[in-house]
Formats: sequence, C-alpha cells, structure tokens
Amino acid sequence: MFETFVSKPALEVIIFSPSCRMARLFFVRHGEAAHNPLIVRGKAEKNEELLRQGRSIRDPRLTEQGRAQATHLRESLLKDGIKFDLLVTSPMFRAVETSILAFTGVCDTFMLHPYLVETAEPRLGAPQRGHSTAELLEAFPQLRQWDLSQMKEGGSDANWVLGSEIELCGPAYHSPTPIEERLEPLATWLKSLPHERVVVVGHSMVFDKLLGRAMGNCELVEHVI
Repeated sequence: MFETFVSKPALEVIIFSPSCRMARLFFVRHGEAAHNPLIVRGKAEKNEELLRQGRSIRDPRLTEQGRAQATHLRESLLKDGIKFDLLVTSPMFRAVETSILAFTGVCDTFMLHPYLVETAEPRLGAPQRGHSTAELLEAFPQLRQWDLSQMKEGGSDANWVLGSEIELCGPAYHSPTPIEERLEPLATWLKSLPHERVVVVGHSMVFDKLLGRAMGNCELVEHVI
C-alpha cells in the first residue's frame, strides 16, 4: 500500500511506502545557494556567461533566500514538534549551513558524510568542489561538536581528497568516487543506522539518483530506500 500526504505548504512530507524497520529516513535538499539562481537563469535564457558565472563559484554559500528557506523549515519543524535523532549532511558549505539553520534544536546529533556530495565534473565542478575538514571547522565552529568520523582525507580508504585544478576551479576537495558507485554503499549504510529518525541533507543530483525525484530547495521528504 502506498500513501502520500502533505502537512503544510512549507513542510511537505511524502511517504512512499510504510515500513517496519527501525530507522525512518527523511531527506532535505539544501537551501538556495549562490550558484543556483545564476544556473537556473542561464539555462532558461540560454546564456553561457551566466552559466559560466554560476559554475565558477567554488563551494557556494547560501543566498539570503536560502537562509530564509532554512530558517522557515526550522520554524515549521519546531511548531509541529518534529524531532530527529541524527542528521547526516554533505560537507559542502551550503548543506552544512542548511543543517545548522534548519536543524539546530531539532536534531540531537550531527554528522558529515562525503558520499552525499555531487560528482565534481570538470565542466561543472566548482560548486561541487569543497574544503578540507580543517577549513570546515574554521568556517563553522559548531562542527567541533559534530561527528566527523566519516571524513577520511588520507590513506588508502580516503573519501575526501584534494583534487587537481579543473575548468573554472583550482585545487579543492571532492569525493574521488562517482555518484553511481556511491549510491548502493550509501543506501546500505543509511539503512543500517541504529536510530529511529534520521534526516539526510544533500544535493539535487544525488537525491535525483538515490530517490528518483527532483527536490526543491529545503524540501523535506520521507522516503524508503
């Protein structure tokens, strides 16, 4: 049996199928970031200069609109008394900002996981290239209280590496593994988490492949994977 419901326009929760397993998984796309309006407008207008501008921004932060979206999501969650045991987020600035603004006081534990980032394609890669763990800690002091154990920058099992210079972006951090090769391990890991309610903050390209749906900025859905 399949079930769908909408609680409020600002807080859409879609349940695709009931499940008896322990963890309930919720997914949130980050709020609007600096590259998003440039790329959306560039595609609509077929304007290569706007596309280039958007694709040249390394690890963009949230826009004012994006911060407002994340804040509004938090207000909706608090109003409805919705809580989460664990939040897992991409280490990109826009996802971390969204996590802090939308889930402070709503979630008990926060964790970074590089499997949630998009693939840093050479032509599109600047917004998908991020910062080292040390740089993240400097930018967001709150991360000192987070679980960073999944961030592995060195060794044979490194999953967050300093990539070489690509078009529109100098050396910066990214996942060395394409999205397609990360999806199954990511889904298996998420389903194995010993928590009742888990929220995952990430990116449209990842959720499009993992969930099979396009997501708006700060849209919240519950999905069985």
